[in-house]
Amino acid sequence: MANQLFIAEANPVKFYWTDRPVDPAKNYFLLGEDWFSKQVPFWYQKMPYFQKWQKTDTINLQVKANFDPIIWYIIDCKGSTVKGGDFDLKYTAIIGQPYKFYEAAIQLADVPAGSYYIVISAGIDGARMDWISEPISVKLQHPETFITEYKHSFNHLDVIYGTGISFYFRCEGNLIQYDPQNNGVVYIDQYLDAVQLSAYPFEGWKLSIGHSYGVPDWVIKKINTIFCFNYVTIEGKQFIRPAGTKMEANRLDEYPMAGWMMDVRPAQNLNSDFADSAFNNKIAITYNIDANLFGTLNNIPENNTIQITQTR
Repeated sequence: MANQLFIAEANPVKFYWTDRPVDPAKNYFLLGEDWFSKQVPFWYQKMPYFQKWQKTDTINLQVKANFDPIIWYIIDCKGSTVKGGDFDLKYTAIIGQPYKFYEAAIQLADVPAGSYYIVISAGIDGARMDWISEPISVKLQHPETFITEYKHSFNHLDVIYGTGISFYFRCEGNLIQYDPQNNGVVYIDQYLDAVQLSAYPFEGWKLSIGHSYGVPDWVIKKINTIFCFNYVTIEGKQFIRPAGTKMEANRLDEYPMAGWMMDVRPAQNLNSDFADSAFNNKIAITYNIDANLFGTLNNIPENNTIQITQTR
């Protein structure tokens, strides 16, 4: 079996295989085949793009491969290595396949501010395989960006979340256009008088991505993938993308990047603000369940109420 390495789209950095075979008849590189700079048609305006990372960030990566060792290193624009490390083998419950899973946590606190590439190198000597990232920009702060954390409650989209991994992704954008709504039921009688039967408020926003400068298509592809997971935060608060909504692009002719808008809403519809001295940002909800219907193990059902406490 040939050596194989897989990098799931859920990873927060876009990588390209440096030895990918290229058909000499091709005139253009499609999305995912090579750097964004090489995907831009020659008649388009040439615009550089560096993925933004702050020195406070950690870049978590997971790969799947049937060979090792696997290492990572950060290089500057002159090819000099500024930092490196190993991918660690992660043991999983998955059996019956020749692949293993490896993870790396790249801390950026000691990386000098500047422009870099991240390289993944697997194997040794003639069996070596190298992948290189889109260019990244490391600074103490990128004020025009937001940070998102994302994970899933089970293995999903080629990522093994059973290892406990969470990913972080930074991108230009912000929450704008606050859109409060409510879900209500109104009764209209025969005289057309209206009575409010029930109503529950909830919040919504537009997530603006790219600002006026825009982002490449590979960035918005990652955002689209990120919101397929069931735990996504924006600046520390959990959000979801409402079902049936569509990303809307704002494009200019012969300009290679676009600004994007998408609907989001908080995952938890809380109706109170609160303080938590434990600083864990959780509240407790207690449910009293009548056991008369299905019985209990240690008492007479009609004398028992089962109490269930849920933290949110």
